[in-house]
Amino acid sequence: MEIESGEAEIVAETAGEVELTTTAIEEDDVFDIDGREGPEAVLTLMQQGERDAWVDRAGWLQREAPDREQPAARASALLVVSELYAMAGEEEKAETVAREAVELAPSSPLAYRQLRGILMAKGSWTEVADALDAEARVAPTAGAKLHANCLGAEVARLTHGDADAATRRLDQAERASADDLRPQIARLTQRLASTDEVGEVAFRGDGAEALARACEVLKSIRSDGTEGELSDSPYAGLLSARAAVRKRDLPKAVAALTLLEQHDEFAPGAAWLTSALAAPHSELRDESVKALARVSEGSHGAMAVRAQALRAIETGDTDIAVDVANDAGERVISVAERLAIAGLTGERLNDLEEFLRRGVQVEAHAPLAAATAAVLTDPKSSAREVLDVGELQSRAAAALGRELAAAAQHPVVSTPSAVSSPPEPSGAGGASLDSAEMALAGAVVSAGSDDDDAPTMPPGPPDDEPARDSAASSPPSGPEGRSLEHLGLGMALRDRATELLEVDPVHGAARAVLLEHCFETKQVGRVAEALLESAELSGSLDRERAMASALLAEIAGNHDQMLIDVDRALTAAPGDEAVLRMSTTGAEPEAAASNLIHFAESLEDPTRIALAFTEAGLGLMEVEGEEAAGEALLRQAAEVQPEIPVAGFIGKYVTQAMGDTEGEQYWLDQQRSVATEPGDSVGIAVRQALSLSDEEKDVRAGLLEEAHRARPADYCLRELYEQAAGVTDDRAAWLSERVAAGGAGAGVMAL
Repeated sequence: MEIESGEAEIVAETAGEVELTTTAIEEDDVFDIDGREGPEAVLTLMQQGERDAWVDRAGWLQREAPDREQPAARASALLVVSELYAMAGEEEKAETVAREAVELAPSSPLAYRQLRGILMAKGSWTEVADALDAEARVAPTAGAKLHANCLGAEVARLTHGDADAATRRLDQAERASADDLRPQIARLTQRLASTDEVGEVAFRGDGAEALARACEVLKSIRSDGTEGELSDSPYAGLLSARAAVRKRDLPKAVAALTLLEQHDEFAPGAAWLTSALAAPHSELRDESVKALARVSEGSHGAMAVRAQALRAIETGDTDIAVDVANDAGERVISVAERLAIAGLTGERLNDLEEFLRRGVQVEAHAPLAAATAAVLTDPKSSAREVLDVGELQSRAAAALGRELAAAAQHPVVSTPSAVSSPPEPSGAGGASLDSAEMALAGAVVSAGSDDDDAPTMPPGPPDDEPARDSAASSPPSGPEGRSLEHLGLGMALRDRATELLEVDPVHGAARAVLLEHCFETKQVGRVAEALLESAELSGSLDRERAMASALLAEIAGNHDQMLIDVDRALTAAPGDEAVLRMSTTGAEPEAAASNLIHFAESLEDPTRIALAFTEAGLGLMEVEGEEAAGEALLRQAAEVQPEIPVAGFIGKYVTQAMGDTEGEQYWLDQQRSVATEPGDSVGIAVRQALSLSDEEKDVRAGLLEEAHRARPADYCLRELYEQAAGVTDDRAAWLSERVAAGGAGAGVMAL
């Protein structure tokens, strides 16, 4: 046959296509008709004006194909013709040509593939299944057989509903390639579609381990975290942690959160949550410290470091607390905080010299620095150094107190440099006072020493009092019997105190020395006079007399008389808190509560009134049968001053412990009504909802809805609200809105 010039180009192009087709058959699955574009190819050809040319080309190739005496060659050419017809939209011609190719080459897998691709487009699924079976029989490789059988199984399952046929084809696919994962995954998906239980599945092949882990994740997802081993999947970790928290299995929850920290995006939040869950439990507090250490370098590192030091102190691991404080630096832990940590941990004083020096230089931190230095040194040591903080008068009084304490334990007291070498007084008005104070402190020290120059005159009664017998003047034996008189702190010390009172009549240290002498010598009248000397300063002589008498009665062990005198003092000064406190010491709870109520009624400050009612209510709570009265006082305190949360918190926890649900709801309502921050109001509403019984589910749903409306982006609130109200139909829309809004973590929750 003579070929025209235009047809020569078609022959050349077709020869190349036939060569590609032959190569595809030899290389098995490269030329996959399943991926045909179908109508898109027709549309493209029509847009380009090439459709009719392609139809003509296909017709010419069909006419030029080898005759039927060469079946293999004709079948190969017809496959190209069929594909050209299909791309040009001539589906019937394409099917006819493909059927002829199958008839000519029944052992060609490509012929069956071409035919069933066209049949799929028509929806002739029965013929598609037959073609796939034939294709599987003649496929040259195991992979091609497996592909045809797997596809045939899906066709049987989805289009015919024939589960048995699908199973048979999957069996044939597994026989073709036992380790291929596709048949195994197909069986797993069928099982998951038919039952909620994942069950035990054994996989084969290279991906078996990954599929086994996926099954564990599926178990966790389908059981809401209660089943399945902890895997490295973040979602499984979240579910496991949530399920453990619901069951109050904190060790398991901490373990799940620790695994969740392996994922960078979850690590900070998981560590903070681990710390919060573990902190209240002593057996897990070490885990809390470790979790805080893992976020100490994060965006909230300063808070983590402080919390870590606090947890370490709580667990008694002072070394960790000190190491954390040393490594943090001043930008995280200030000098004052560093001194506080040192005082709580008993750190060595030598390691704090720089912090003590800098702390003393700041007026606000100086007392803390001095207290830290005092706590970390032995008060009995003669080498003890005391930081000079405050005015000379206060330091002298403090020195006197320290020496008195040391003298009560050791009859011989070494003279510290701070007392034996007092600083030179400055200022015209303060010279005599400073000298008198330092002389008093020196007398305390020297009177207890074995120095020959120290005054050793035995103590005796003043000239205006009769001498007592030896039995009365002898101090008792034992440590509790050591006194100023027993230690030889006699006339010289009293003289120094008297001289100091001439300069400052109300000097506390000097008055304390003389009162101590009067106590030891049983001069009760002198004690009363000394106490009553301050009556004019307070402006209430009756109160002072009654209080002095009450104190003396208490010292003498006369409890009844003390109560009588306290009642007198209360009558004279009903609004005096000092008298009130003395009246409650040792009193019965009912009497103490009554005094507190009368005290509150005499006040005008609502804050003090609320505190008094709170204290009275707490006292009655301890009396059997008076719990209701105690709670009533707490409610009264909350009504007087609702902005003070003390009564509210106490009332809530008391009613909760008593199982009084109605009372607990009252206190939660009270707290919610005075909450100023949205976060506080939301938290209280959630606690109130969770404390309700199942019979009050409508109220619970309303509270959770209120909390959710206040924080619409909070996923936990959303979930609680849905569980309470049964609202689930708009969850997908809600998640979509959060994803579109870019809410933190919305993408993960949507998945």
